[in-house]
Amino acid sequence: MVKKIFARQSLRARRGRKTPFGLLFILVLAPLLLRSAVGELSGPNAAAVSNATGVAPGTFTFAAAGDLGASSANTSLTALDRSGVAFYLALGDLDYDQTPTDEAWCDYVKQRLPTLGPSFPFELVSGSHEYQGGPNGYIMNHAACLPDRLGSTGLYGAQYYFDYPASSPLMRVIMISPDLLIENYNYTYSVGSPEYKWLISAIGGARNAGTPWIAVGMHKVCISTGVKPCEIGTDLMNLLVSKHVDLVLQGHDHNYQRGKQLALNGATCPSVPAGTFDADCVVDDGSDNSYAKGAGTVFLISGSFGLCCYSVDPTDVEAGYFARVGATSKGFTKYTVGPGHITAQFVKSTGDLTDSFSIVSNQDSDGDGFTNGVESFAGTDPFLACGVEAWPADTNNDTFSDMFDIVSLTNHYSQAVGPPPNSPARYDIAPNAPDGFVDIFDISTMTSRFGQRCQ
Repeated sequence: MVKKIFARQSLRARRGRKTPFGLLFILVLAPLLLRSAVGELSGPNAAAVSNATGVAPGTFTFAAAGDLGASSANTSLTALDRSGVAFYLALGDLDYDQTPTDEAWCDYVKQRLPTLGPSFPFELVSGSHEYQGGPNGYIMNHAACLPDRLGSTGLYGAQYYFDYPASSPLMRVIMISPDLLIENYNYTYSVGSPEYKWLISAIGGARNAGTPWIAVGMHKVCISTGVKPCEIGTDLMNLLVSKHVDLVLQGHDHNYQRGKQLALNGATCPSVPAGTFDADCVVDDGSDNSYAKGAGTVFLISGSFGLCCYSVDPTDVEAGYFARVGATSKGFTKYTVGPGHITAQFVKSTGDLTDSFSIVSNQDSDGDGFTNGVESFAGTDPFLACGVEAWPADTNNDTFSDMFDIVSLTNHYSQAVGPPPNSPARYDIAPNAPDGFVDIFDISTMTSRFGQRCQ
């Protein structure tokens, strides 16, 4: 999907490069401008260029996985500490009695995250080992020693949600505990139950607020190619699909399973069945590792943070619901969230499993010919057609694509894109953006726009 979007937009760029002025600039003027760039960029416009070098405001990363343990989680905690994520979602089954007390398990986790620090948001939800009366501790004890740090609404550890970032949020994260007893309440999420209505309200609140993304996390599963049956119930699964929740994050099965994108259709898929496969419920098979935002729901089982691995069966009756499965590695899934895209990567701490995918918006909110998803990848503002944060960048913010903008781009020629000291990704605009380098195609595309007004 992303490759197709880039290909269409790079065609526009290639058409633009046919202009004689663009070729003249590349062959004759670029070397001169390179020599003058240092002097010009040290003048009054230097601050504007400097401000354009960071990642677009609001983009953030987080990680999620379930089934941790203590000594069994050492390698994954080390990888998490290096990941630089803003928060972690622990999707149930926490200590397995591998520490003397629940509080000792909390200490174990915090001691192994020295870089992220003691106040790092390690957000919890109950699993099948720490529910009320469960075999290995109690979630409310864990919640007391690894408390909520993100201002959540609801009962932390059982049923709650938070918006991230708190100001101008990009995502609402909703955490629930289906088929589990906590604080004398059994969470069923059957149609009409109080918790079913609560979940509808939490999803609707995010939609009404214009929050771009919704993720729902829990421990247990419904569809799987592993060993676990449908324990959360089809009422809940179909509610999430009917509401077009973007991501459903689960653990419980000690393996990795990325779902195809599912959606209901009144004529051919009135509900997603468990225990069998209905191809009419699949709207995107995920074979190109990309899905369209708003088209449906992706279920992601990541249940091998510390405990690994339960087998997966490619001949399972529900295997048709999944695009990628693996049972060879410990690890977690890391997500990068922008206004127009989510990218995800399985981060292995042992084993050889690899997988990555994206969910991308096909909207073009600023009408500049580049979709929100593509601009979000590049680190520019998908709602801004002109300015320092626009793409291609109007680095001096004068509403024109002019010589200063060309000089600014040329000054980054041959550099890789990324965080400083690399080039800002907004300069990587052709031919199949983002290709990771500022090259002659990017210069040609910028020069083909010379003199054009961007608003």
